[in-house]
Amino acid sequence: YYNQKERKRGAQNEGTNMNRKNTSKIAWMRHSAGLTQKALAEKIGVTFRWVQKLESGDTKAENITLKNAVALADALGVDVRELL
Repeated sequence: YYNQKERKRGAQNEGTNMNRKNTSKIAWMRHSAGLTQKALAEKIGVTFRWVQKLESGDTKAENITLKNAVALADALGVDVRELL
């Protein structure tokens, strides 16, 4: 019974879970935190487009200000070092 229930739950979640191989680390963290790009942007005080560029790799990590990095980590509920 337990295995059937777990298998069914896994099948239900299979389509909604993001695959870490197919998305950026930050996008995966954002998804895990239950945030949309827009909600994350509002939480950290940046534009939706900034989050989009960050996740797509258009904005490089070395170009992020310390203030934004700390705000991003706080919003995602992770240590700032995990963003690196």
